[in-house]
Amino acid sequence: MGLDSNRLAVNPHSSLKDLSTLGTRYRAGIKMTLNLCSVGSRIKAGIKTLNLCIGAVLGSRFGAHFDSIEE
Repeated sequence: MGLDSNRLAVNPHSSLKDLSTLGTRYRAGIKMTLNLCSVGSRIKAGIKTLNLCIGAVLGSRFGAHFDSIEE
């Protein structure tokens, strides 16, 4: 795929069909990248939420554990 784009950039006589195919591929690539970015941000948000939940559970358990030790 990288060779195709280099060939098209060097060859000014490339057909319009080749260029439109390349443009379609380019748009599809951008769309896929944006989708991956949004999925990645959702996963990050999910991990943050999960970390907060784990932190709250562990904090309450260990907090209770340490309170009982101090008494």
